[in-house]
Amino acid sequence: MSNLDQKHYYFVDPGVGEKVPGCPYTFFEDGRDVRSFIIPPSGYELTDFKLEPYPEDTFYDGKIVAQYEKAPFSNTLNLKVLKYLLGIVIIGILAVLYFFIFKNYQKAQPTFQSSLKPQDEISTLPVDTLVQIQVADTSSTTEDASPEEIINEAFISDTIPTEVVVKEEVTIEEVAPLEKAAESKEKEIVEKSEPNPVATQEEQLTEVLTKEQFNEEFWNLIHNKESHMRSYGNLYRKYKSLNLKTREFYYLYLTILENTTAFSSWKDKLLNIPSDELKSIKSINALNEKLEEYK
Repeated sequence: MSNLDQKHYYFVDPGVGEKVPGCPYTFFEDGRDVRSFIIPPSGYELTDFKLEPYPEDTFYDGKIVAQYEKAPFSNTLNLKVLKYLLGIVIIGILAVLYFFIFKNYQKAQPTFQSSLKPQDEISTLPVDTLVQIQVADTSSTTEDASPEEIINEAFISDTIPTEVVVKEEVTIEEVAPLEKAAESKEKEIVEKSEPNPVATQEEQLTEVLTKEQFNEEFWNLIHNKESHMRSYGNLYRKYKSLNLKTREFYYLYLTILENTTAFSSWKDKLLNIPSDELKSIKSINALNEKLEEYK
């Protein structure tokens, strides 16, 4: 017999208090390793555990029940005062941070109207409007201008649309390389995010083999009419860290090992089933139906 089977297993009962979810069983009668999992009732404190033995043919050797006594009034009062003071300090810190952050944010906002210049407003006009303004200005001075000046001004106004077209063509040529670079970067990210098919297949194969091994050991216990709760408990502890998601594993944990009373009733039904009929069962549904027939 291994050292693990020689240990004593005790169920932890919080009594009138509560226990933290995930509280394990304990090996110690005084519950020294599970005291931090117990939540005493308000105004009480945990003092000790009381041992209540179970029959020998059970998964647990017994249970330890938490014992409490009324806590001193000064300890309860100090705890309440500490909670109120902590809440006031947190609220004060949040108020100070909000005040300074909001004040600095308002100072950092620029004045939009003051940053505009007259030439910025004019530059936002469409090109056709600028041409019309320029033509109107030149027409007002043609009365006193010489023929050569009028020809030069007309030549300058005709070249304005051509300059705008050239600027647009240059802008398009500059944007094209940026679009190619963005497409290349996106393709590289997609390639890196794709999973490794070889590693995924190996993990899936390992998971399948583990489930098959567990199911084989589980059905061996059922077909052999194993009537000791400890045997099913050893099987559960062996595979519980692997997080198996099979019906057999859930049935073992939630039905067979639910509690000693439920196990005793389930065991009696199992022993009533003939061996030749039991060995032909290989699914949980079939097992439940057969248990109902021989209850």
